[in-house]
Amino acid sequence: MSCILLHPSHHAALAGAWFAYSRDRHLSPTIPHRFECGKNCPTEGDVARILAAENGRAYSDRYEYQDRESKRIAGAHDAAALVSDREAQQMRYRITDGKITAAQVLKWLHSYDYQTSDSTTYEGSLAEWIVGQIEKAAGRSLPGYDDATWTCEGFTPARTTPRGEGDTTHACQDA
Repeated sequence: MSCILLHPSHHAALAGAWFAYSRDRHLSPTIPHRFECGKNCPTEGDVARILAAENGRAYSDRYEYQDRESKRIAGAHDAAALVSDREAQQMRYRITDGKITAAQVLKWLHSYDYQTSDSTTYEGSLAEWIVGQIEKAAGRSLPGYDDATWTCEGFTPARTTPRGEGDTTHACQDA
């Protein structure tokens, strides 16, 4: 698997999403005590920097064996990733106003997770927890989510066909 250093605006967008979804999707903008990050209620910029630092560690971990230059690049990226609170707040407002969709946020999350999961410290980290929280909230923000049924009770499994032979997009259909 490869790893790239994501642009600081990527981290700002995800931080903005965390705060945007904290308003109406039962996502608390507080950090659980099990993570020692120095702040219980971080700013948007703090969250962006947490995400950027983990992405930088993943890059260093992935390319450490190749050359020392990659560590220098990752270190410079960490320093450059000091995203301002203002940039992350602007992303929050764009999400809140509907200019950035939940589907787009989910795609950015999956990109971040893919680029960062190689880090030796990612699993169980604060960054992974933040990504999981945003993913849950973004999923609940998708169009039609609030109107969807909670269970598949009253539905029967759809007839499955080999790939490419008919519509298999629905897991359940009316009984």
